[in-house]
Amino acid sequence: MKKELPMYQQILHILVLSFMLTPNLMFNASVNALSPQLKAMFQNDAFNNLCYTTTAVPAIFSLIIVAFIIDAVGARVVMPILQLINLTATIISIVAVKKGSLTLFLVGRGIFGLGGETTYTGQSKIFVMLLSKNMQPIAYTMGMAAMIAGDLFAVLILPISGPITNSYVLILGLQVLGTLCVLFYSYYVGRYQKEHQVVSRTQIVVASNETVEEQVKQFSMKEKLITTFKQIKNLSVWYWTMAACRIVSTAIYKVYDSRSVISLSSIFNYTSPEVKRFIVYQNALACALLVLLALVQYKLTKVQYVAFVGQSCMIAAMLVFTLSNKKSSCLAICLINGVGLGLSVSTTNSLIVGLAGTGLGASAVGFVYSFRFVIISILTPVAQKIAAYAPRDNGWMYFGIHIVSLLCLILTVVKKLGF
Repeated sequence: MKKELPMYQQILHILVLSFMLTPNLMFNASVNALSPQLKAMFQNDAFNNLCYTTTAVPAIFSLIIVAFIIDAVGARVVMPILQLINLTATIISIVAVKKGSLTLFLVGRGIFGLGGETTYTGQSKIFVMLLSKNMQPIAYTMGMAAMIAGDLFAVLILPISGPITNSYVLILGLQVLGTLCVLFYSYYVGRYQKEHQVVSRTQIVVASNETVEEQVKQFSMKEKLITTFKQIKNLSVWYWTMAACRIVSTAIYKVYDSRSVISLSSIFNYTSPEVKRFIVYQNALACALLVLLALVQYKLTKVQYVAFVGQSCMIAAMLVFTLSNKKSSCLAICLINGVGLGLSVSTTNSLIVGLAGTGLGASAVGFVYSFRFVIISILTPVAQKIAAYAPRDNGWMYFGIHIVSLLCLILTVVKKLGF
Protein backbone atom coordinates (compact mmCIF):
# COMPACT_ATOMS: atom_id res chain seq x y z
CA MET A 1 0.00 0.00 0.00
CA LYS A 2 1.35 3.41 -0.95
CA LYS A 3 1.56 5.90 1.89
CA GLU A 4 1.70 9.21 0.05
CA LEU A 5 1.06 10.90 -3.26
CA PRO A 6 3.78 10.98 -5.94
CA MET A 7 6.08 14.01 -5.82
CA TYR A 8 4.62 15.72 -8.91
CA GLN A 9 1.13 15.49 -7.41
CA GLN A 10 2.33 16.94 -4.11
CA ILE A 11 3.88 19.90 -5.97
CA LEU A 12 0.69 20.43 -7.97
CA HIS A 13 -1.28 20.22 -4.74
CA ILE A 14 0.82 23.00 -3.21
CA LEU A 15 0.47 25.26 -6.26
CA VAL A 16 -3.30 24.82 -6.61
CA LEU A 17 -4.07 25.48 -2.94
CA SER A 18 -1.68 28.43 -2.81
CA PHE A 19 -3.28 29.98 -5.90
CA MET A 20 -6.67 29.80 -4.17
CA LEU A 21 -5.41 32.00 -1.31
CA THR A 22 -4.20 34.90 -3.46
CA PRO A 23 -7.57 36.41 -4.52
CA ASN A 24 -8.89 36.00 -0.96
CA LEU A 25 -6.03 38.12 0.33
CA MET A 26 -6.59 40.59 -2.52
CA PHE A 27 -10.14 41.01 -1.24
CA ASN A 28 -8.88 41.47 2.31
CA ALA A 29 -6.34 44.10 1.22
CA SER A 30 -8.74 45.88 -1.14
CA VAL A 31 -9.95 48.21 1.63
CA ASN A 32 -6.46 49.70 2.00
CA ALA A 33 -5.60 49.54 -1.70
CA LEU A 34 -8.82 51.33 -2.70
CA SER A 35 -9.16 53.42 0.46
CA PRO A 36 -9.34 56.88 -1.18
CA GLN A 37 -12.04 55.81 -3.66
CA LEU A 38 -14.05 53.86 -1.07
CA LYS A 39 -13.90 56.68 1.49
CA ALA A 40 -15.06 59.15 -1.14
CA MET A 41 -17.92 56.84 -2.10
CA PHE A 42 -19.17 56.04 1.40
CA GLN A 43 -18.33 59.42 3.00
CA ASN A 44 -17.13 57.95 6.28
CA ASP A 45 -13.81 58.88 7.92
CA ALA A 46 -13.90 55.76 10.13
CA PHE A 47 -14.32 53.51 7.08
CA ASN A 48 -11.07 51.55 7.53
CA ASN A 49 -11.68 50.92 11.24
CA LEU A 50 -15.26 49.79 10.57
CA CYS A 51 -14.07 47.36 7.90
CA TYR A 52 -11.39 45.92 10.17
CA THR A 53 -13.78 45.46 13.10
CA THR A 54 -16.52 43.79 11.05
CA THR A 55 -13.93 41.38 9.62
CA ALA A 56 -12.01 40.71 12.84
CA VAL A 57 -14.89 39.94 15.23
CA PRO A 58 -16.32 36.95 13.30
CA ALA A 59 -12.80 35.83 12.32
CA ILE A 60 -11.71 35.53 15.97
CA PHE A 61 -14.38 32.89 16.59
CA SER A 62 -14.44 31.33 13.13
CA LEU A 63 -10.71 30.60 13.11
CA ILE A 64 -10.96 28.50 16.27
CA ILE A 65 -14.34 26.83 15.73
CA VAL A 66 -13.95 25.99 12.04
CA ALA A 67 -10.34 24.84 12.52
CA PHE A 68 -11.58 22.48 15.25
CA ILE A 69 -14.25 21.09 12.89
CA ILE A 70 -11.68 20.69 10.09
CA ASP A 71 -9.35 18.72 12.37
CA ALA A 72 -12.24 16.51 13.46
CA VAL A 73 -14.02 15.80 10.15
CA GLY A 74 -11.43 16.71 7.50
CA ALA A 75 -10.92 19.63 5.13
CA ARG A 76 -12.28 18.29 1.85
CA VAL A 77 -15.89 19.03 2.81
CA VAL A 78 -15.28 22.23 4.78
CA MET A 79 -12.92 23.96 2.32
CA PRO A 80 -15.48 24.36 -0.51
CA ILE A 81 -17.96 25.78 2.02
CA LEU A 82 -15.39 28.32 3.21
CA GLN A 83 -14.62 29.32 -0.35
CA LEU A 84 -18.34 29.68 -1.08
CA ILE A 85 -18.54 32.08 1.88
CA ASN A 86 -15.67 34.11 0.40
CA LEU A 87 -17.39 34.23 -3.00
CA THR A 88 -20.59 35.42 -1.32
CA ALA A 89 -18.67 38.20 0.45
CA THR A 90 -17.21 39.42 -2.84
CA ILE A 91 -20.58 39.34 -4.62
CA ILE A 92 -22.17 41.37 -1.80
CA SER A 93 -19.30 43.87 -2.03
CA ILE A 94 -19.95 44.31 -5.76
CA VAL A 95 -23.64 44.98 -5.09
CA ALA A 96 -22.74 47.35 -2.22
CA VAL A 97 -20.39 49.37 -4.43
CA LYS A 98 -23.00 49.60 -7.20
CA LYS A 99 -25.66 50.78 -4.72
CA GLY A 100 -23.26 52.94 -2.70
CA SER A 101 -24.36 51.18 0.52
CA LEU A 102 -21.84 51.19 3.36
CA THR A 103 -24.04 48.88 5.46
CA LEU A 104 -24.13 46.26 2.72
CA PHE A 105 -20.38 46.62 2.18
CA LEU A 106 -19.75 45.97 5.89
CA VAL A 107 -22.03 42.92 5.72
CA GLY A 108 -19.74 41.60 2.98
CA ARG A 109 -16.69 42.23 5.16
CA GLY A 110 -18.34 40.42 8.07
CA ILE A 111 -19.14 37.39 5.90
CA PHE A 112 -15.54 37.38 4.67
CA GLY A 113 -14.45 37.31 8.33
CA LEU A 114 -16.14 33.92 8.63
CA GLY A 115 -14.29 32.40 5.68
CA GLY A 116 -11.31 34.57 4.72
CA GLU A 117 -8.22 33.60 6.70
CA THR A 118 -10.00 30.50 8.02
CA THR A 119 -9.33 29.07 4.55
CA TYR A 120 -5.64 28.97 5.46
CA THR A 121 -6.38 26.60 8.36
CA GLY A 122 -8.04 24.20 5.92
CA GLN A 123 -5.08 24.48 3.59
CA SER A 124 -2.75 23.72 6.50
CA LYS A 125 -4.75 20.60 7.38
CA ILE A 126 -4.66 19.31 3.80
CA PHE A 127 -0.90 19.87 3.66
CA VAL A 128 -0.45 17.81 6.83
CA MET A 129 -2.73 15.03 5.57
CA LEU A 130 -1.46 14.54 2.04
CA LEU A 131 2.13 15.77 1.88
CA SER A 132 5.29 14.06 3.05
CA LYS A 133 7.08 15.64 6.01
CA ASN A 134 9.82 16.99 3.75
CA MET A 135 7.27 18.73 1.54
CA GLN A 136 5.22 20.34 4.32
CA PRO A 137 7.62 23.24 5.05
CA ILE A 138 7.71 23.98 1.31
CA ALA A 139 3.91 24.01 1.25
CA TYR A 140 3.67 26.49 4.14
CA THR A 141 6.26 28.69 2.46
CA MET A 142 4.39 28.77 -0.85
CA GLY A 143 1.12 29.38 1.01
CA MET A 144 2.58 32.44 2.73
CA ALA A 145 4.08 33.63 -0.56
CA ALA A 146 0.61 33.44 -2.11
CA MET A 147 -0.85 35.44 0.78
CA ILE A 148 1.76 38.20 0.53
CA ALA A 149 1.31 38.16 -3.26
CA GLY A 150 -2.38 38.85 -2.63
CA ASP A 151 -1.49 41.99 -0.67
CA LEU A 152 1.01 42.98 -3.35
CA PHE A 153 -1.37 42.46 -6.29
CA ALA A 154 -4.10 44.40 -4.47
CA VAL A 155 -1.84 47.45 -4.28
CA LEU A 156 -0.47 47.10 -7.82
CA ILE A 157 -3.54 46.01 -9.80
CA LEU A 158 -6.75 47.14 -8.10
CA PRO A 159 -6.14 50.93 -8.20
CA ILE A 160 -5.54 50.82 -11.97
CA SER A 161 -8.36 48.43 -12.88
CA GLY A 162 -10.85 51.23 -13.48
CA PRO A 163 -14.05 51.73 -11.46
CA ILE A 164 -14.19 50.09 -8.02
CA THR A 165 -16.72 47.56 -9.30
CA ASN A 166 -14.15 46.29 -11.81
CA SER A 167 -11.70 45.58 -8.98
CA TYR A 168 -14.15 43.36 -7.14
CA VAL A 169 -15.28 41.65 -10.34
CA LEU A 170 -11.62 40.82 -11.02
CA ILE A 171 -11.25 39.39 -7.50
CA LEU A 172 -14.46 37.38 -7.94
CA GLY A 173 -13.21 35.93 -11.23
CA LEU A 174 -9.94 34.82 -9.63
CA GLN A 175 -11.80 33.35 -6.65
CA VAL A 176 -14.09 31.36 -8.94
CA LEU A 177 -11.10 30.09 -10.92
CA GLY A 178 -9.29 29.11 -7.72
CA THR A 179 -12.37 27.34 -6.38
CA LEU A 180 -12.87 25.38 -9.60
CA CYS A 181 -9.20 24.34 -9.56
CA VAL A 182 -9.48 23.12 -5.97
CA LEU A 183 -12.74 21.24 -6.60
CA PHE A 184 -11.37 19.55 -9.71
CA TYR A 185 -8.09 18.71 -8.06
CA SER A 186 -9.80 17.41 -4.88
CA TYR A 187 -11.90 15.10 -7.04
CA TYR A 188 -8.79 13.97 -8.92
CA VAL A 189 -6.82 13.32 -5.73
CA GLY A 190 -9.78 11.45 -4.21
CA ARG A 191 -9.98 9.16 -7.23
CA TYR A 192 -6.23 8.61 -7.25
CA GLN A 193 -6.23 7.72 -3.54
CA LYS A 194 -9.07 5.25 -4.04
CA GLU A 195 -7.63 3.59 -7.15
CA HIS A 196 -4.09 3.32 -5.80
CA GLN A 197 -4.99 2.80 -2.13
CA VAL A 198 -3.14 5.91 -1.04
CA VAL A 199 -3.94 6.90 2.55
CA SER A 200 -3.47 10.22 4.32
CA ARG A 201 -0.87 10.82 7.00
CA THR A 202 -3.67 11.18 9.57
CA GLN A 203 -4.94 7.71 8.76
CA ILE A 204 -1.42 6.30 8.92
CA VAL A 205 -0.95 7.73 12.42
CA VAL A 206 -4.33 6.37 13.57
CA ALA A 207 -3.73 2.84 12.30
CA SER A 208 -2.26 0.42 14.83
CA ASN A 209 -2.56 -3.37 14.54
CA GLU A 210 -5.74 -3.16 12.48
CA THR A 211 -5.98 -2.15 8.87
CA VAL A 212 -6.47 1.55 8.19
CA GLU A 213 -9.98 0.98 6.81
CA GLU A 214 -11.14 -0.93 9.92
CA GLN A 215 -9.67 1.62 12.31
CA VAL A 216 -11.12 4.66 10.51
CA LYS A 217 -14.62 3.15 10.29
CA GLN A 218 -14.75 2.75 14.08
CA PHE A 219 -14.66 6.50 14.68
CA SER A 220 -18.08 8.18 14.80
CA MET A 221 -18.48 11.94 14.39
CA LYS A 222 -18.87 12.36 18.15
CA GLU A 223 -15.71 10.36 18.81
CA LYS A 224 -13.76 12.40 16.28
CA LEU A 225 -14.84 15.66 17.95
CA ILE A 226 -13.99 14.33 21.41
CA THR A 227 -10.60 13.04 20.25
CA THR A 228 -9.75 16.38 18.61
CA PHE A 229 -10.79 18.27 21.75
CA LYS A 230 -8.53 16.05 23.88
CA GLN A 231 -5.63 16.66 21.50
CA ILE A 232 -6.14 20.42 21.78
CA LYS A 233 -6.40 20.16 25.56
CA ASN A 234 -3.09 18.29 25.67
CA LEU A 235 -1.12 20.67 23.46
CA SER A 236 2.35 21.05 24.93
CA VAL A 237 3.70 24.19 26.56
CA TRP A 238 6.23 24.39 23.71
CA TYR A 239 3.46 24.64 21.14
CA TRP A 240 1.99 27.57 23.07
CA THR A 241 5.43 29.17 23.46
CA MET A 242 6.05 28.95 19.73
CA ALA A 243 2.49 30.11 19.05
CA ALA A 244 3.14 33.15 21.28
CA CYS A 245 6.20 33.93 19.15
CA ARG A 246 4.11 33.91 15.99
CA ILE A 247 1.09 35.70 17.51
CA VAL A 248 2.90 38.70 18.95
CA SER A 249 5.29 39.01 16.00
CA THR A 250 2.60 39.08 13.32
CA ALA A 251 0.24 41.17 15.47
CA ILE A 252 2.74 43.94 16.11
CA TYR A 253 3.84 43.87 12.47
CA LYS A 254 0.20 44.32 11.38
CA VAL A 255 -0.16 47.27 13.79
CA TYR A 256 3.03 48.80 12.38
CA ASP A 257 1.92 48.08 8.81
CA SER A 258 -1.47 49.74 9.30
CA ARG A 259 0.30 52.97 10.30
CA SER A 260 3.45 52.65 8.19
CA VAL A 261 2.47 55.06 5.42
CA ILE A 262 1.53 57.81 7.89
CA SER A 263 4.45 57.29 10.25
CA LEU A 264 7.21 56.77 7.67
CA SER A 265 6.12 59.76 5.57
CA SER A 266 5.97 62.08 8.60
CA ILE A 267 9.20 60.89 10.24
CA PHE A 268 11.40 60.70 7.14
CA ASN A 269 9.75 63.48 5.11
CA TYR A 270 8.53 61.40 2.16
CA THR A 271 5.23 61.72 0.33
CA SER A 272 2.62 59.00 0.80
CA PRO A 273 3.02 57.68 -2.80
CA GLU A 274 6.78 57.35 -2.25
CA VAL A 275 6.32 55.40 0.98
CA LYS A 276 3.70 53.18 -0.66
CA ARG A 277 6.23 52.40 -3.40
CA PHE A 278 8.80 51.40 -0.76
CA ILE A 279 6.21 49.10 0.85
CA VAL A 280 5.61 47.48 -2.55
CA TYR A 281 9.37 46.80 -2.70
CA GLN A 282 9.13 45.32 0.81
CA ASN A 283 6.32 42.91 -0.06
CA ALA A 284 7.90 41.98 -3.40
CA LEU A 285 11.17 41.16 -1.62
CA ALA A 286 9.33 39.08 1.00
CA CYS A 287 7.43 37.19 -1.69
CA ALA A 288 10.62 36.53 -3.69
CA LEU A 289 12.44 35.27 -0.59
CA LEU A 290 9.55 32.95 0.25
CA VAL A 291 9.64 31.43 -3.23
CA LEU A 292 13.44 31.08 -3.02
CA LEU A 293 13.11 29.52 0.43
CA ALA A 294 10.57 27.05 -0.93
CA LEU A 295 13.05 25.94 -3.60
CA VAL A 296 15.80 25.15 -1.07
CA GLN A 297 13.67 24.08 1.90
CA TYR A 298 13.44 20.45 0.82
CA LYS A 299 17.08 20.08 1.88
CA LEU A 300 16.76 22.40 4.89
CA THR A 301 16.47 20.37 8.09
CA LYS A 302 16.75 23.18 10.67
CA VAL A 303 14.21 25.86 9.73
CA GLN A 304 14.55 27.36 13.22
CA TYR A 305 17.80 29.00 12.07
CA VAL A 306 15.95 30.74 9.26
CA ALA A 307 13.18 31.79 11.65
CA PHE A 308 15.79 33.25 14.03
CA VAL A 309 17.37 35.34 11.26
CA GLY A 310 13.93 36.53 10.13
CA GLN A 311 12.87 37.58 13.63
CA SER A 312 16.21 39.36 14.13
CA CYS A 313 15.64 41.34 10.92
CA MET A 314 12.24 42.51 12.19
CA ILE A 315 13.94 43.75 15.37
CA ALA A 316 16.66 45.50 13.36
CA ALA A 317 14.05 47.27 11.22
CA MET A 318 12.31 48.63 14.31
CA LEU A 319 15.63 49.83 15.74
CA VAL A 320 16.29 51.80 12.55
CA PHE A 321 12.72 53.13 12.68
CA THR A 322 13.24 54.36 16.24
CA LEU A 323 16.81 55.67 16.18
CA SER A 324 17.76 56.76 12.66
CA ASN A 325 17.26 60.29 11.33
CA LYS A 326 18.57 59.67 7.81
CA LYS A 327 16.06 60.00 4.99
CA SER A 328 17.45 56.89 3.30
CA SER A 329 16.48 54.88 6.39
CA CYS A 330 12.88 54.75 5.19
CA LEU A 331 13.76 52.47 2.28
CA ALA A 332 16.16 50.51 4.50
CA ILE A 333 13.38 49.83 7.02
CA CYS A 334 11.09 48.50 4.29
CA LEU A 335 13.78 46.27 2.78
CA ILE A 336 14.88 44.86 6.16
CA ASN A 337 11.24 44.19 7.01
CA GLY A 338 10.87 42.44 3.65
CA VAL A 339 13.76 40.11 4.49
CA GLY A 340 12.34 39.49 7.97
CA LEU A 341 8.89 38.65 6.62
CA GLY A 342 10.29 36.39 3.92
CA LEU A 343 12.39 34.39 6.36
CA SER A 344 10.10 34.19 9.40
CA VAL A 345 6.41 33.90 8.46
CA SER A 346 6.49 30.44 6.89
CA THR A 347 9.21 28.92 9.06
CA THR A 348 7.45 29.84 12.31
CA ASN A 349 4.18 28.43 10.93
CA SER A 350 5.94 25.20 10.01
CA LEU A 351 7.41 24.90 13.51
CA ILE A 352 4.01 25.55 15.12
CA VAL A 353 2.23 22.84 13.13
CA GLY A 354 5.07 20.41 13.81
CA LEU A 355 4.83 21.01 17.56
CA ALA A 356 1.03 20.60 17.50
CA GLY A 357 1.18 17.21 15.82
CA THR A 358 -0.35 15.64 12.73
CA GLY A 359 -3.94 15.61 14.01
CA LEU A 360 -4.13 19.37 14.61
CA GLY A 361 -2.95 20.83 11.32
CA ALA A 362 -5.85 23.32 11.24
CA SER A 363 -6.25 24.18 14.93
CA ALA A 364 -2.51 24.85 15.27
CA VAL A 365 -2.84 27.70 12.78
CA GLY A 366 -6.38 28.70 13.81
CA PHE A 367 -5.39 29.58 17.37
CA VAL A 368 -2.51 31.73 16.14
CA TYR A 369 -4.57 33.72 13.65
CA SER A 370 -7.49 34.14 16.07
CA PHE A 371 -5.38 35.41 18.97
CA ARG A 372 -3.49 37.63 16.55
CA PHE A 373 -6.74 39.50 15.81
CA VAL A 374 -7.29 39.97 19.56
CA ILE A 375 -3.78 41.38 20.11
CA ILE A 376 -4.13 43.71 17.10
CA SER A 377 -7.44 45.02 18.47
CA ILE A 378 -5.73 45.83 21.78
CA LEU A 379 -2.52 47.35 20.41
CA THR A 380 -3.93 49.43 17.55
CA PRO A 381 -5.61 52.09 19.76
CA VAL A 382 -2.49 52.13 21.96
CA ALA A 383 -0.34 52.87 18.90
CA GLN A 384 -2.74 55.60 17.78
CA LYS A 385 -2.57 57.34 21.16
CA ILE A 386 1.22 57.15 21.30
CA ALA A 387 1.49 58.44 17.73
CA ALA A 388 -0.64 61.47 18.59
CA TYR A 389 2.17 62.67 20.87
CA ALA A 390 5.33 61.15 19.39
CA PRO A 391 5.11 58.98 16.22
CA ARG A 392 8.62 57.62 16.67
CA ASP A 393 7.88 56.40 20.20
CA ASN A 394 5.78 53.60 18.74
CA GLY A 395 9.07 52.14 17.55
CA TRP A 396 9.98 51.21 21.12
CA MET A 397 6.70 49.33 21.50
CA TYR A 398 7.27 47.54 18.18
CA PHE A 399 10.86 46.76 19.17
CA GLY A 400 9.95 45.46 22.64
CA ILE A 401 7.22 43.13 21.40
CA HIS A 402 9.47 41.74 18.65
CA ILE A 403 12.06 41.03 21.38
CA VAL A 404 9.42 39.05 23.30
CA SER A 405 8.69 37.09 20.12
CA LEU A 406 12.38 36.31 19.59
CA LEU A 407 12.77 35.17 23.21
CA CYS A 408 9.83 32.77 22.78
CA LEU A 409 11.51 31.34 19.67
CA ILE A 410 14.89 30.97 21.41
CA LEU A 411 13.28 29.30 24.44
CA THR A 412 11.44 26.79 22.24
CA VAL A 413 14.57 26.01 20.24
CA VAL A 414 16.78 25.59 23.32
CA LYS A 415 14.33 23.52 25.37
CA LYS A 416 12.50 21.53 22.70
CA LEU A 417 13.68 21.73 19.09
CA GLY A 418 17.45 21.87 19.54
CA PHE A 419 20.07 23.57 17.38
